[in-house]
Amino acid sequence: MSVRNYNKMSLSSFFIFLIYMIFAPRLNKPLYANFLFRPGTRTLEPGRVPCLEGIQGKNIDFSSKNGSRLNGWYFKQSESRFTILFNHGNAGTIENRVAICSLLLKAGYSVFLYDYQGYGYSDGFATIENVIEDSVSAYDYLVSEQGVKPEHIVIYGESLGVSVSCHLSDLRKCAALILQSGFSSLKAIAGHKYPILRLYPKWLYPMPGLDSLSVLKRSKVPVLIVHGELDSVIPFSHAEELFNAISHDKKQFVLYADCAHSDICTLKPQEYVEALKGLISLV
Repeated sequence: MSVRNYNKMSLSSFFIFLIYMIFAPRLNKPLYANFLFRPGTRTLEPGRVPCLEGIQGKNIDFSSKNGSRLNGWYFKQSESRFTILFNHGNAGTIENRVAICSLLLKAGYSVFLYDYQGYGYSDGFATIENVIEDSVSAYDYLVSEQGVKPEHIVIYGESLGVSVSCHLSDLRKCAALILQSGFSSLKAIAGHKYPILRLYPKWLYPMPGLDSLSVLKRSKVPVLIVHGELDSVIPFSHAEELFNAISHDKKQFVLYADCAHSDICTLKPQEYVEALKGLISLV
């Protein structure tokens, strides 16, 4: 091979490597944030909170770790032993979770749900680091400002919120986990959605890696996993993998054969309420 051809090959290899690194998830966070986060806006005016199941919710403003103001709703039932901290999915706002919040209240829980940074009336911008910090701030608010005991907090994750919830449970004590329609890890779901991303090793993904599988392998808290078999957004095989990773026997897997990603609470409301009540027996 001539020196000229060798130099051309070396230059081509360099540009291919450069492009590979430019599009690496860990090095191009703004690009992947557009895929991962789809913040929604609110229709209810600021401060207005619905009344659900006869319980008037309270508007809550609190601060995230980086100082951004976060907004949420708190539905407190005086006779309830457990409070659910709800971490929602990557799209919409807490307004889109009114139906599922009603079911949680029917099941006997108090509920605190909030919007991540950049969602609804919360300030700031959504990033993996920020949404994790937001969940910790929401937890700490419940404990320090509302007087909820850590052993009475049930962390609930929906879709993307499953990963947020698992990570939070690794940082803070809780009574149990409810994981609805979640993926096993960011790398796994990214490779499923965009096969070309399978070329990137784990260390080239953002940290925290939203690796629920690793968390559940060492977790000791009771877990309820819920998924729809018709889910085309996140295949139910992710839920099976998460369930099988749990080493203790305080776990329950509820698979709805005729449900997809976001319709469990509308298609199976009563069944879901019973599953939520059943979690208490595991605590």
